[in-house]
Amino acid sequence: MATTESPGEPDGRLEHTAAMTTRPNVLFIITDQERDWGWIPDELRRRLPHRERLVGASAQLTRHYTHSSPCSPSRATLVTGQYVPEHGVTDNVFVEPSHPDLHDATPTVGHLLRGSGYRTAYVGKWHLSYGNPRMERYGFGDWEGEDWAWTGLAGTGTYFDPLIAGQAATWLREHGRSSSPWFLTVGLVNPHDIHWYPADQPWYQDAHREEIAAVNEMLAPPIPGQPGVAPYTDGYEELFDIPQNFEDSLDAKPAVHKQWRFEELHSIFGHLDYRDERSWRRALDYYFRLHELSDVQLGIILAALDDIDRWDDTVVVFTSDHGDMCGSHGLVNKGPFAYEEIMHVPLTVRAPGTTAPGSKTAALTSSADIVPTICDLAGGTDTSSLSGVSLVPLLGGTERPVRDHVLFTQGQAWYRSCVAHRFALRGVFDGRFKYVRYFGVGGGVDSIGQGLPWAREMTVGPDADPWDQEHELYDLQEDPGELVNLAADCNRTKEVHDRFEHLRELERSAFTHRRPAGAGAGSTHQAGMMEESEAFRERDR
Repeated sequence: MATTESPGEPDGRLEHTAAMTTRPNVLFIITDQERDWGWIPDELRRRLPHRERLVGASAQLTRHYTHSSPCSPSRATLVTGQYVPEHGVTDNVFVEPSHPDLHDATPTVGHLLRGSGYRTAYVGKWHLSYGNPRMERYGFGDWEGEDWAWTGLAGTGTYFDPLIAGQAATWLREHGRSSSPWFLTVGLVNPHDIHWYPADQPWYQDAHREEIAAVNEMLAPPIPGQPGVAPYTDGYEELFDIPQNFEDSLDAKPAVHKQWRFEELHSIFGHLDYRDERSWRRALDYYFRLHELSDVQLGIILAALDDIDRWDDTVVVFTSDHGDMCGSHGLVNKGPFAYEEIMHVPLTVRAPGTTAPGSKTAALTSSADIVPTICDLAGGTDTSSLSGVSLVPLLGGTERPVRDHVLFTQGQAWYRSCVAHRFALRGVFDGRFKYVRYFGVGGGVDSIGQGLPWAREMTVGPDADPWDQEHELYDLQEDPGELVNLAADCNRTKEVHDRFEHLRELERSAFTHRRPAGAGAGSTHQAGMMEESEAFRERDR
């Protein structure tokens, strides 16, 4: 674990122990594809009143990073507190068995809190199993509805988020007044609908009728009465300029960046011409509109918490699984890279009696830290075996660090052509310098579960010689837009090698492969969890 100690400041954990005389309820809200809010001007943030409410009532951790950018690997870290090599979800869960789902013997925050007396529930997007999940196996009860939202098709956020928020509000009103502590996770979808820009825009569909018709033939529509590429028909304002780091040739970057950009900009998600500046600007306008829609649903959930008078004894954690490029570096969506736009995500934590309302800390934090933090605030749960660390010492607004770096990893090739490149990555960020190494060439699968027939195993694996890999190094203090890859400077060859060796040492320490043995419900661990789940179902009847 990446920890540092700095004497002379009070430990936020002491304040937490004294202040929390009863075990708090916990509301954990996860959105999809929402980058850190630094790109939104102050005057527009006022149009997100419920996010602003959380910021004003919480500790905001302003340098929070997701461990992995694809939805499923990131979400697995969010619910297990483990790094990707520990939980084993390496790609978006889509096609069985090419994309491994979350093993049901892997302990989740649901298991941990249920084992210490909490009623645990999950509503909304899960995206960690094939089809409708059997949530009791993952430590969560009270599952409601079809998990259609995981498909990520056009319009699923706009359509499903009101249903998800309504289910969450109903659950809170029906169960939230209980004298026993509860833990509710809510997975909202938006602003994920940005994934389908520009294909979901009426102006694009009018201009590309045959193309959209062909895509609609391919896709099973998840929204009743709508085609596979459901159009977004409401208008939205022109608010944003093109990103300052839009123009990036990617010539000095790992080759997979340029290959991925070509594939993504000529895909079923719609074609964007590099010269069509207005369409690129409108992507940010649409992205902000999706934030507004998501914020309405957040308000419905928080209003239910107010209605049952549980705001003052409920921990509220808000974060996202990853961000979106939205034109930075001429890229869209997320992909095989570790740029700020997809790795830097929001995190607010409100713990009554512990957090300093409206406080901010720039201490580095990782998505692996959220489960240990929730368990620390809930009390009575040992999380020492997890990858992350508790952030409770930061919740009073202190800058005292709990870690001196964050680790990144991702191994999804996304497109068939990208499998032929070094598409997998591992990286480290220390608050100023971000170093990333790329390996691969074979061994991966694309988004429909197919690998290259001539390369079922990686030619350049994670243990390959450093000079067989590709490298990135950015100084975010001098180059916050990550335009200058210092690793391409031949005068920095030794520095890059040293950073490579340092990262490898961090990986050997952090990626210790703690996954439980056994498979399926027949394993000893799983059998115990299922017996425990039945006991809790009986208790809650």
